[in-house]
Amino acid sequence: MGISRSTQQIAAYIFGVTFVVAMLTIAIFLPQPSSFQIFVFRVVLALAAAGVAAMIPGFISVQLGSAIRAGGAIAVFAVVYFLNPAAIVVKSEPGPLPNGNPRAVAEAYLRVADTLSFDNAWALFSDAAKKAYDEAALREAFANARVPLNAIRNRKLQGVQSFTSLPGLSPAHYRVFSYVSIFSDGTPRGESVSVMSENGAWRIGGHNIQILP
Repeated sequence: MGISRSTQQIAAYIFGVTFVVAMLTIAIFLPQPSSFQIFVFRVVLALAAAGVAAMIPGFISVQLGSAIRAGGAIAVFAVVYFLNPAAIVVKSEPGPLPNGNPRAVAEAYLRVADTLSFDNAWALFSDAAKKAYDEAALREAFANARVPLNAIRNRKLQGVQSFTSLPGLSPAHYRVFSYVSIFSDGTPRGESVSVMSENGAWRIGGHNIQILP
């Protein structure tokens, strides 16, 4: 005599609850898993979800784009595995605060930028900033906004702001230094340099120049 349908459903329910508790426990004690661990979790979670779905009456059908079509338990596996939630989870901790003086890093960068060499200035940008910005577009902006101003006559620090995130960049410790700068044309301009933490050091996150109102 086989196992009744109701007994199978109860077993599936108990398994589902146990599995959810296990996944929550793992999430608490392993908040930053490696990429391989995430892959294993996805496979196991998808298989478990498919197993539970196999016990649910009715038929499930799913289509992901034009490449994946599935039904029943396989459909649930496809949904759980291919709709990857780990891809949209962003690390939100800025990490440890680096040693060193971020203002010194910002002003060392400005001295390089004042030579009007984009390549040398770009070399000081953080890896995160280089990934976030298009180098060709930034090169063009530097040529149009900074190079025509020629030599710096005077630059005075107006203030500094601290952040743990900036638009388009990863979570980190940020210091944004604001200056009033006077270049060869004698017109005061607002100039800002953002410095960010990366791999235990302060690196350049951005540079902006604008005419003051």
